[in-house]
Amino acid sequence: LGYTLQLVPLIVKVAAVNRLMVAAQNMKRVELSLYSLYGAVIGIALILIAMLTVWTATNPPQKSYDLSLTDSLTENGETIVLRTHYCESEKKIWEYLAVTWQVLLLIACCILAFQTRKIRLELNEARTLAMLVYSQFIFVVLRALTLVLESSIEQTALAASR
Repeated sequence: LGYTLQLVPLIVKVAAVNRLMVAAQNMKRVELSLYSLYGAVIGIALILIAMLTVWTATNPPQKSYDLSLTDSLTENGETIVLRTHYCESEKKIWEYLAVTWQVLLLIACCILAFQTRKIRLELNEARTLAMLVYSQFIFVVLRALTLVLESSIEQTALAASR
């Protein structure tokens, strides 16, 4: 939900500016409704909230834990065992869908940044979009790596990185 609330308003804004500039080049008049812009953001957020609700209802997170030995000893000479808790779901498809959704948002940002690169500087968000896409791309790659390397890395480390 965080990625959506971060990226979708910017996507809607840049798409509206792009639409205005294309219409201006074609000498056409375009009217933008503030309600349609807000509606697009709210509509997409509601779709995502519905998906998250279905995810939680069909595959609720389960409390899990990992045990690991430490080098510390108790007063009686017993080794201390560290128990770390984390949440996980049984079906991984939801995590793959979440990463796919984030990638789709980043692709939309890339397309809009490319389309708006030659707009006047006062309205140009291409540089902002490019930096946002770059930083978010790093996060989505790391997130995808945690999904791929899940079998070879300790679950508590993965839970902390996600």
